[in-house]
Amino acid sequence: MVTVSPFITNTLFIAVVALSGWQHVRMQRPNPILNMQFGMMILGVVMMLVVTFCNTVTPWISLVFLLIAVAALLIVWRQNRMVPPRRPIE
Repeated sequence: MVTVSPFITNTLFIAVVALSGWQHVRMQRPNPILNMQFGMMILGVVMMLVVTFCNTVTPWISLVFLLIAVAALLIVWRQNRMVPPRRPIE
């Protein structure tokens, strides 16, 4: 089995952190720590560290990290519907 490069997985986690950070700023909730976007940012940063240090243990764990990154990106992408539009609908 081929080991998935940590560069690919970490790039996906960077996209998760960037997109959820953008959503976090746009939503402007009263308690910003208790929303899903903040949790996804923390998950992305922690998973980037874990992938960096543990990706070369076995090929299976690199595949699991890739699947977690894709699932997190899909969840954040789907949450983009909650973000208010830039201009009001007339």
